[in-house]
Amino acid sequence: MVTKAGDSGLLGQSRSSACTIIIGHGEEDVGKTRLFTVHEKVIRRRSKFFEAALSKSWIENEKHTVKLPERDPDVVRQYLHQPYVGTLYEGTTPWTHSRSMNTDVHPNLAQLYVFGEYVQDKSFRLSVLSAIIKLLCEPCADGTSYYPSKETLQIIYGGTPVESPERQILVACYAGAGEAEWLTDCRGADAFPNEFLLDLACVLYKSPEERLSFDEAHVKEITEFYTALEQ
Repeated sequence: MVTKAGDSGLLGQSRSSACTIIIGHGEEDVGKTRLFTVHEKVIRRRSKFFEAALSKSWIENEKHTVKLPERDPDVVRQYLHQPYVGTLYEGTTPWTHSRSMNTDVHPNLAQLYVFGEYVQDKSFRLSVLSAIIKLLCEPCADGTSYYPSKETLQIIYGGTPVESPERQILVACYAGAGEAEWLTDCRGADAFPNEFLLDLACVLYKSPEERLSFDEAHVKEITEFYTALEQ
């Protein structure tokens, strides 16, 4: 049983069944290093990355450790919550659509999706993908909707392959629900990714009838379409 998605401490079984994920540069920067102890079999059966990292072919496996020096510890902690409790976590609280609609959580969901891509965890990516689609299609009670910003686009395009379903969702959203002012600033260091602008231009050449509508009536259709691409 997981008591917290946090720092080291066994998650219920014997130490021999556990492994340690090290975030940061270890002894080189002790103050910023974070350790997460999880059941080895839980992450190995979900993630091709952890399966390889904890296999006998890796020297690090002698200590049952995996080092991820450049990864965000908050993202890793949220990732490790999901296999145990079956839901996404936003900070330290379970992600819920109604609560999250009060703020723009697209960047956080984008970071989670990119991490799922990095560790090759299809199940986790699908969970994040469903949350993103729900966020795009269902406005909050007062009618306010939060659409992905440049920051979200930069995260996704910086950490996913060309064929990524999440890239396609963002492009389809901008093509189907976007407004001209969304693209008013396409220059400078914080510009939209060039690949995104090219992808968007290609979709905009299609007829309006070919574009997906991001609204409550199409949640199921959109979810089925894009989750099928993850298979």
